[in-house]
Amino acid sequence: MTNEECVYYHLEQCEQEGVDREQVLEALHIAMVGAGSVTVPLLRRAIIFMDRLPGLAKPT
Repeated sequence: MTNEECVYYHLEQCEQEGVDREQVLEALHIAMVGAGSVTVPLLRRAIIFMDRLPGLAKPT
């Protein structure tokens, strides 16, 4: 399993557990602070994936 697949899995789990978008974004920000700029491409893909999940999509 790739890092990307792991992130997608965890985002799906967050949605199922009712975690809101702001909480997920906060966790992603913390990941970037901890891991640095190397995580930026993965975080971009994570945010795009979040928008495909109704419970985590950007409000319209």
